[in-house]
Amino acid sequence: MDLKYSFTTQRATKTFIWLIIIELIFCAIYFTDFLLNEPNWRIHELFNLDEEANIPAWFSTIQLFMIGLIAVLTAQSQHYKSPPSKRGLTIFGLGFMYLSLDEGAVIHEKLTYEFHNHPWVPYFDGVHGIWIVVYGCIGIIVLLLLRRDIWAICKTLRREAVIFMVGMVIFLAGTGGSEAITYFYIDKTNPLVYAIEVVLEEFLEMLGASLLFYSVLLASIKKTELPSSSA
Repeated sequence: MDLKYSFTTQRATKTFIWLIIIELIFCAIYFTDFLLNEPNWRIHELFNLDEEANIPAWFSTIQLFMIGLIAVLTAQSQHYKSPPSKRGLTIFGLGFMYLSLDEGAVIHEKLTYEFHNHPWVPYFDGVHGIWIVVYGCIGIIVLLLLRRDIWAICKTLRREAVIFMVGMVIFLAGTGGSEAITYFYIDKTNPLVYAIEVVLEEFLEMLGASLLFYSVLLASIKKTELPSSSA
């Protein structure tokens, strides 16, 4: 199996910029819909950032899947040169494919029903946020397993590693961090405040995923030594 595509660094950057533009459009549609008191139910259902099974949710699912797919295909490329190891890169890619599945099927929310009776699992009022603890533990285990590959990436792909780490911080802030703030500090009885929180949470999550995608794409271009083409 080999990875063949005509992306250059310039095209990857243009793709990243377009992703941000699309995300800003999603946020603008949602907030405008809120300010106008949902004048069109079709628009509301299709672009409601606070719900699942709509266009922004599909967009996020595709972003996470593409991160995983590019990583897996890069690891299988005949031109691939480690580090990281093919095994580590494959595990990384499969992990993001799972996150894509989770985003589409809302698996993390279903963890509530599996763990809410366990006294050692903390959660927010109303039995929310259990998935943050569960996924956090899994994330720590994965980091320990891939620690050598992570260190090798930081040494050989410094720019891409910095972009990835910034993206991961923003992504986690939009997923777990914003949800924690919502339950502890946001007054959901104030519609405007809650709408602003939703926009911030979802934009951070999408922006973080875009940065992750950008960093993986840049790393793939370098690691597979793709031929240069005009941007």
